[in-house]
Amino acid sequence: MIDTNLLYYLIAVYEAGNLTKAAKRLHLSQQALGRSMKKIEDELQVSLFNRTKNKIELNSYGQIAVDYAYKIINQISEMEDTIKTLEKQNRTIAIGSCAPRPLNNLCNIITSLFDTISLTLEINASNDELISGLFNETYQLIILTNKLKDDRVICKLWGKEELYFSLPVDHPLASKETLSFKDIDGETLILYKNIGFWKNLVTSSMPNTHFIIEENRDNFIKLIQRSDFICFSSDLAIKKEGQIENRIIKKINDNDAIIPFYIACLKKNYTKYQTIFDQLDK
Repeated sequence: MIDTNLLYYLIAVYEAGNLTKAAKRLHLSQQALGRSMKKIEDELQVSLFNRTKNKIELNSYGQIAVDYAYKIINQISEMEDTIKTLEKQNRTIAIGSCAPRPLNNLCNIITSLFDTISLTLEINASNDELISGLFNETYQLIILTNKLKDDRVICKLWGKEELYFSLPVDHPLASKETLSFKDIDGETLILYKNIGFWKNLVTSSMPNTHFIIEENRDNFIKLIQRSDFICFSSDLAIKKEGQIENRIIKKINDNDAIIPFYIACLKKNYTKYQTIFDQLDK
């Protein structure tokens, strides 16, 4: 069996045009490279070079050997890439979610179950795009606002999130027991950008409202603390981060303010993620 290093050397000789240049490129002595070429010939029991006193060049057999050397080296490279990609896929879970809070909770479950798993995360407001990503295997798991009914998929309920208004304590509506989107529509609200489908829901439910969009989470919190603007919070946000001081939380009495979440994976991959799904019932 020919050592693959010898094939690399053979290609280098072909590309350089002679032993001297190839040896320099390979950081070998010309004598050592010459012995390597002779070793390939001995393995094949065929002469690959025409040799004269001051020159060595590939013959027709050598040209064929070079062609096969390229094919073999390319196949080895393809094999390495394929195996590395599969290994990375087996220790990486790509998750697409319609909202950040259920995604955070799911990540906590996965990291508690698996020490060596890496996660790639994406928030996408579109259920359709998440579903498409699941079927083309951009995502291994997705979190949706609606149950996905498809024979190719396992889909389970994954909790819910309830949206609240967060008001300054002296706001005129602070004394009301509950509020609706209509009650607040027309005011100025601070809105954190990365909230997935919630952004589309609240902007469409409050068409006359001016939204101040903040991309940075820390800046968003500071802006709330230092201003009298209304903002949104949720039961999951309060559970994780606590309630902001000098603010009153008001339930929203619109049906759209409470949203269920569902987690889905392809049925063919369910055995890989069954441990995760088992945690949903606990």
